[in-house]
Amino acid sequence: MKHKRKKHIFTKLLFGISIPVVFIFILSGVFISGQAGKSMQAQSVQTLDSASLAAANQVNSFLTFYLAEVKSGAANSQTEAFLSNATGKVRLPDCDGYPEIKKTLDNIQATDKENIIAAWIADLDVNQVTQSDNFTSEDGWDISTRPWYRSMELDHPILTEPYVDVSTGQTIVSAVSGVYDSKTGEPLGVMGVDIKLSQLVTILGNYKIGKTGSVILATDGGQIVYHPNNDLIQKTISEIDISQNIKDAFAGQAVGNYDYTMEKVPYFGSINRVGDSGWLVLSSIHQSEMLSSKKAVLGIITTVFTLGSFVLILIIFIMAKGISNPLKKLSAIAERIAEGELDIQVDVSGNDEIGMVAASLGNTVSQLKNYVNYIDEIAAVLNQIADKDLVFQLQYDYKGDFEKIKRSLLKISGTFTTTMQRITATSDQVAYGSQSISASSQALAQGATEQASSVEELAATISEISHKIEQNAKDSTGANEQALLASRELETSNHHMRELVSAMEEINESSSEIGKIIKAIEDIAFQTNILALNAAVEAARAGEAGKGFAVVADEVRNLASKSSEAAKSTTYLIEGSIKAVANGSRLVDEAAESLVNAVNSTRSVSEMIGRVSEASVQQSEAISQVSVGIDQISGVVQTNSATAEEGAASSEELFDQAELLKELVNEFKIN
Repeated sequence: MKHKRKKHIFTKLLFGISIPVVFIFILSGVFISGQAGKSMQAQSVQTLDSASLAAANQVNSFLTFYLAEVKSGAANSQTEAFLSNATGKVRLPDCDGYPEIKKTLDNIQATDKENIIAAWIADLDVNQVTQSDNFTSEDGWDISTRPWYRSMELDHPILTEPYVDVSTGQTIVSAVSGVYDSKTGEPLGVMGVDIKLSQLVTILGNYKIGKTGSVILATDGGQIVYHPNNDLIQKTISEIDISQNIKDAFAGQAVGNYDYTMEKVPYFGSINRVGDSGWLVLSSIHQSEMLSSKKAVLGIITTVFTLGSFVLILIIFIMAKGISNPLKKLSAIAERIAEGELDIQVDVSGNDEIGMVAASLGNTVSQLKNYVNYIDEIAAVLNQIADKDLVFQLQYDYKGDFEKIKRSLLKISGTFTTTMQRITATSDQVAYGSQSISASSQALAQGATEQASSVEELAATISEISHKIEQNAKDSTGANEQALLASRELETSNHHMRELVSAMEEINESSSEIGKIIKAIEDIAFQTNILALNAAVEAARAGEAGKGFAVVADEVRNLASKSSEAAKSTTYLIEGSIKAVANGSRLVDEAAESLVNAVNSTRSVSEMIGRVSEASVQQSEAISQVSVGIDQISGVVQTNSATAEEGAASSEELFDQAELLKELVNEFKIN
């Protein structure tokens, strides 16, 4: 038999507590790390969004100033009047009102000389432009080819795509606003300023986001205004090495946060609009920098939780040792007690539950010594009971569960004494009763023998009656079959009689039809006779010429008379036949009715014979069952006779056993 490997409480405590605690620590660390990572990432995203929005607002503030200047200048009434008066091929500096317009352009340029290269105005009719720096376009200059030409179709100022100024080599952008006739709303021309972007580039270049962050500024057409890499300025977003989602975002003017790559480096960026200009600002930072703080926090949390787990395991180890070592000592003491060694000293102490267990174990050892005395006395009493001596007395004062044993032993003594006394009395009664049963059984056996003889005679008589009833049943069955045969023959005769009645009815109907035909013949003879008379009259009138016709008429009249007499004779005969047929039909109906009554009577007789036959069969079966019952009664009587004889023998044996039981009970010593 294989023994199960013991599991020490030290192992249970160590692993049972440390594993769940460490597991909970790990789950807590993972949860806290995840929440901290999400929080830091959300904070980084918020910081990036704020930086992107701040850059967009700064760029918007820079551009809004110039857009407001050109919008204000375009709405000036002097500007409208100047462009309205400029017609034909005259040069703009030669038109009326030019000094005022030149002063307006100079004032606009003076508002920001560092960034405004020139302020200018262009006329749609004369197809010319003149600037604050005294430049005026020559013939051949086409206003419709200018990039800002579409501004006249809009009701608000716009920014052109940046371009490099040929004379200065600087990147500039034009802020343009259309000038319109206040009455008709027709476009007259355009007012604009050319702005250097160097200051804007400087502002964005000094804009720092973390250690690796930067800003990209692009127009609504996707042209890059500022990029940390100067080589990419003036290119479009679609031309540089950047992931497709950013290209799609700039093309669709979609703001928001994006994960993307640029030149194979992963970035996290935020896109914001620059006011209503259509320009977009992309603020971005390396994903490695963005995740570095998250990784640092995760490292700190992992370190703290790892050290905490080791400290907890060490504390649990010390506590488990403090619990398991005293328990090992107590286990060794308990094993010695289990082996019967009671002369031992419990040297484990403490103020906790282990100390209480040690004290209880010491008390147990002391009490076990008393239990040995109890057991010795109980063993002696049990041996005394085994020697059939139920008179004893217990000396010790039993405590605890041993008190139950004391009460049980005393109860056993009293119960055994009472039982033995009852057994003695019962054995006397059994002996007396067995003698009475033996005498009664012998008388019963003799009566059963006589009863068996009578039952056999009754069985023979019933068998003879059963044979006669079976013969009656067979005769009834034969009579029933003959009655059924006669009934079928009568039914056949009745069927033929009905056919005869039907045939006579047909004869009667045919006779009636023949009477109708004879009546028709009489009518024809009567008509023929009248015709013959008429022919005779006509022949007499004709004289000699009609004699031959008169002879013929007489013959016809004679034939008609004979036909009439023959028809009357036939009618008389047919009427006699009809009467005879009617009389025959009546007799046949009476005979058919008698046959029906005979058939019904035959059926009744057949049914009665059938019931008699069925009753005879049932009586035969009942007699057979009675015969079987008589046989069973005979068997039971014979069995009773044998049982009575066996009962008499058993009663005598029971008497002997009762005497033996009484002798055995007398061997016990009782009070």
